[in-house]
Amino acid sequence: KKPKRKTLDSSATDTTEAMDGSLHHTQHSTRSHSSIRVRGSEVPKSTDVCFEDEDHPGTITFLQAVRNVLLIQGEQEYDPRVYRGIKIQLKGRRYFVSIDGKSLDQWREVKKTELMDVMWNYYEETKAAMEPEDYELDD
Repeated sequence: KKPKRKTLDSSATDTTEAMDGSLHHTQHSTRSHSSIRVRGSEVPKSTDVCFEDEDHPGTITFLQAVRNVLLIQGEQEYDPRVYRGIKIQLKGRRYFVSIDGKSLDQWREVKKTELMDVMWNYYEETKAAMEPEDYELDD
């Protein structure tokens, strides 16, 4: 039996939640809204982190959280304290990767073990890109 979907009204956003809690992506057109769902694909919110999309608002916040940890804790090896330092700044967010690793329109939520590895990669890349003067705090 298919779950009933909420109907779209004039105040609807680009996602709508079904009764079972899954999200359905909607295409905007000038005539009507049509709902499509890609099997296995989820729709991230603007606060969620989409790792391959560095222009996504949630990803921008994630990258800032990584920088904050580097500024506060210094240039140290990635460990559980670093992971927690990043995660605590991003409470309530979900983390996504592109299903095929290329396109930015189909996403899947990462598993916790994947998340730790992906965060480690971003942490190390950010650490390598930062200059010594980036660690100096302004008075």
